[in-house]
Amino acid sequence: MRERANVVVTPERFGSLDAALRKLKRKLAETGVLAAMNRHAYYTKPSERKRLKSTKARKRARRTETERYHAFNKNASRDAIYKQSA
Repeated sequence: MRERANVVVTPERFGSLDAALRKLKRKLAETGVLAAMNRHAYYTKPSERKRLKSTKARKRARRTETERYHAFNKNASRDAIYKQSA
């Protein structure tokens, strides 16, 4: 059975309706309700889901590779400076 998210926000506690709406939106985002609503807004074919999943994986791999590259070069240049001064 699916877990339900109970989100309760009372406007009286926050003083203004705007503050209560901000709090409600934040709570909905934290519980994942907004993501589920966006995911179920329209039908996504299984082939499209698979394509999007692989695209996200490629972007994630590229991003981590870039981060590793920059971290390595930053450390390598730092090591080169220390070797020259020693």
